[in-house]
Amino acid sequence: MLITLHLFGAPLRDSGSRPGEPLRGRLLQNTPDDRSADTLVPASPYDYAGTRGGVTARVDAFAVAVTSTPLLLRAGDRELTVTLHTVDGLRQSVQSPGLTSQPRVFYGTVEVPRSVLDDLDAQQPELRDLIRDRLGSARFTDTDVVVTDRTMTIARLGLTLNRT
Repeated sequence: MLITLHLFGAPLRDSGSRPGEPLRGRLLQNTPDDRSADTLVPASPYDYAGTRGGVTARVDAFAVAVTSTPLLLRAGDRELTVTLHTVDGLRQSVQSPGLTSQPRVFYGTVEVPRSVLDDLDAQQPELRDLIRDRLGSARFTDTDVVVTDRTMTIARLGLTLNRT
């Protein structure tokens, strides 16, 4: 049976090895060292910040391929970090890689730490109201996230952040 897979438009073909047979071809070199902390690419240059009411929000180094990004919320002298989870949305047309002026739509989820929800009344009033009113005091809230090379909009929070 011949299996053909496509990776980035180029066909990949079965090497001919069958179950139980030894693999054919050249083995790849793989260091036994732990490389998980190595920096493979430079940090993303896409930092965004904006304000809604009395809350300032900030996302540093947003990267298209990274699924979890800290979202810093600040009101008065209090800071709260929630997590913005994003996955690239289904596209119906060709789009350049990375971020451009063409809006890129992500499926998003805002995750509020359980400890924050457990002690929500102790939060700064603006932060507490944002979590109650915009996120329904939920631990996980789905939201559309639209990003360009100049702005990031987090629909459920009613926030549009500008690139800094």
